[in-house]
Amino acid sequence: MALLKIYDDIMNENDTVGFFGDHQDAFTAKQLGEFLQTSTDERIDGRLHCRGGSVIEGYTCHDLLQQSGKEIYMTVEGMCASIATILLLAAKKENRKIYPHGSIMIHMPYIPAFSLADAYKSDELAKLSNDLKAEETKLLDFYVAKTGADRAELQTMMDAETILTPREALRLGFVSQILPAINNNWKSNFNQMENKELSTAMAKQETILNKLVKFLGFNPDAVNLTLTDTSGATLTVEREAGDPAIGDKATPDGVFTLEDGTVITVLSGVITEVVAPDVANSEMDALKTENDALKAELEALKGANAQAAADLETQLAEAKTVTAEAVALKTELSGLKSKFFPENRQWTEQEPNLSPMQKAVNKKKKLLNKK
Repeated sequence: MALLKIYDDIMNENDTVGFFGDHQDAFTAKQLGEFLQTSTDERIDGRLHCRGGSVIEGYTCHDLLQQSGKEIYMTVEGMCASIATILLLAAKKENRKIYPHGSIMIHMPYIPAFSLADAYKSDELAKLSNDLKAEETKLLDFYVAKTGADRAELQTMMDAETILTPREALRLGFVSQILPAINNNWKSNFNQMENKELSTAMAKQETILNKLVKFLGFNPDAVNLTLTDTSGATLTVEREAGDPAIGDKATPDGVFTLEDGTVITVLSGVITEVVAPDVANSEMDALKTENDALKAELEALKGANAQAAADLETQLAEAKTVTAEAVALKTELSGLKSKFFPENRQWTEQEPNLSPMQKAVNKKKKLLNKK
């Protein structure tokens, strides 16, 4: 398994060199292509903590991953925003995961203020608008195809520039699993088992237990425990009594929040996580705090972009002024002509004063011409 870390903004290789020749850290299609060519692993484990970047570069990276012939897995470790979501969706739905404090941000494509010129004609603006609408439709179609979410709901969220919590991302189909936090206790280690390994282990345990129970003459069939979550959905757990626990068989798959605040996660027909109300509430508070911090950072970035655009307009205005002064100076210089007066010509302007030496030379020339 090859580990692919996507921790920088997505940019074209040519844009990584700054105005003063400085190099910017970025994730590029060129880097990804070289990574895929040199990797001999059949599985790529991608880790995402990326704010997004170039739309064209994002689609290119998605296609490179899809055409690599390798099994692609993607895990959101922090923020997966904007065009970075395209890379997340390069993996199959069952291979897309997110950590409890991860988040996904979706929005409609836009043209940054600092990339606009100083003037446009109406037909140019119309073309820009049509091109942008085409990009919006393309991205929305892509999300619907990859997640299976409702198109109208996705469009509303994209228009509002929405940050999705892990549970919202799971509900909408951006991911198929919320990974539990990793620690050293046995429950967490049990949770980290691959789904196939967990199912196999549970099947073996069930077979041995059933044989023993049947041998003793008891009915091995468990009585189902039916629970209803806050949304009205029904969760069925194969347990006679007591609280649901990790490893219990249950249907259907999904995340269920009970009336007391307990959160139960079911995957592949088995309970993989049970979060007590106090833990769930603390996680929710942490998510809200992180969400508020991210919103504040986003507003700060918007302010910085606006200031950069204003500074750029000021610089452009100064450049126009300098250019106008240069043109005026050139015109003035072009108007300065040296005056040459050939002999035997009627002057339309006053002949310049001649030195005594020049007068003597001219007099000599006239005498020679008379001879």
